[in-house]
Amino acid sequence: MEVCETSQTNYMLTATYSGINNPSIQWQLSYDGNSWTNIAGAMGPIFIRTPTAIGNYYYRFFIAENNNTTCGYYSNPVNIEVQSLFAQGTNYVFGCYGSTIEFYAAGGTYYEWTGPNGFSSDLQGPNIPNVSFNNTGMYVVRVMTSAGCYAYDTTNLVIYEAPIANANPAQTFLCEGDSVRLFANGSIKYRWEPATGLSDDTIANPIAKPLETTTYTVRVYNKYTCFDTASVKVIVWKKPFASAGPDKFTIKNRPVLLEGRVSGTNISYSWSPATYLDNGSLERPKASPPAQMIYTLTAISGNGCGVATDDVKVEVIDKMYIPSAFTPNNDGLNDLWEIITFDEYPNGTVQVFNRWGQTVYFNKGLNYKPWDGTYNGLPVETGTYVYVIDLHNNKKILKGTVTVIR
Repeated sequence: MEVCETSQTNYMLTATYSGINNPSIQWQLSYDGNSWTNIAGAMGPIFIRTPTAIGNYYYRFFIAENNNTTCGYYSNPVNIEVQSLFAQGTNYVFGCYGSTIEFYAAGGTYYEWTGPNGFSSDLQGPNIPNVSFNNTGMYVVRVMTSAGCYAYDTTNLVIYEAPIANANPAQTFLCEGDSVRLFANGSIKYRWEPATGLSDDTIANPIAKPLETTTYTVRVYNKYTCFDTASVKVIVWKKPFASAGPDKFTIKNRPVLLEGRVSGTNISYSWSPATYLDNGSLERPKASPPAQMIYTLTAISGNGCGVATDDVKVEVIDKMYIPSAFTPNNDGLNDLWEIITFDEYPNGTVQVFNRWGQTVYFNKGLNYKPWDGTYNGLPVETGTYVYVIDLHNNKKILKGTVTVIR
């Protein structure tokens, strides 16, 4: 059997027997169930056990007829375990209005919590979500052991008022590179997230200069570390950007593609002059000027964030032009080695040799195709190559070098 350490009640043991007319009884005590000693004065059929310290105690009695100790009997032993019992709840609990409060107790196997506003729980560590001021007060926990022993402890809950955060403007717009001041109020301490683009993330009114559209959230703390949050959205309009692309060359009456590129928020763009363009409203129109011409690409922000321009020169060549280098890296710029006007020589041939004299490129004027920097379908190495051009027009053979850059 088990008894409680804190119990101050005496426990009664009763000797039961039969077949003995004039019994003599002696109660005995053991701490291990093996070594026994007589309990002084405990010689009646009823033994009153008084409270003891924590531990295991074994009791039995010896019974004989008319004090004949040479012929007697021992009863079965009874084990009494004195258990430790204490109840301990969290001494002091506080929280912010609207937060989740957690309690905790120790000392037993079973727990019964009661408190204000009809609170009850059988958990060792219960919680109260979204607390309000009517949850304030004294909470009592009853701690019990498996033997039914129990004790009580109390916990006092205090609720602090939370701040009310305000932030403005709730939403604002600015051009890329510009800034705006944010405003927050509601308490004594502030923390903005993210900190990117802010002059100071710990003050109420920082200056924001984000590169991208960003939602800033501010935590407003009071002296009890309770907090509330509010947000500001800063929408960034990208400034207009215009690139007219690399300068171009072509032969008369052959269209050339302008590699324009624009970006920005809410922009419009156009080429000027639109003369000899197939469509001046496209980013990449085709140009067929009869002579050299400079085109300007203009991008305008519809949100008032400025204007961007860039120029490209289109040179019209009426004689053979042999580029000295090209960059076959598939970036859309100067990827081919193209000999201008070569297709006007239907019997002309062009050969390119590597440093070992091996032909890595050959073409004829009748079905001329520019070199893409490959040999047998594989990219050639970066370096300088020798070309030989024979136009088969009774003029001298043209020789030179071309550099492949990757």
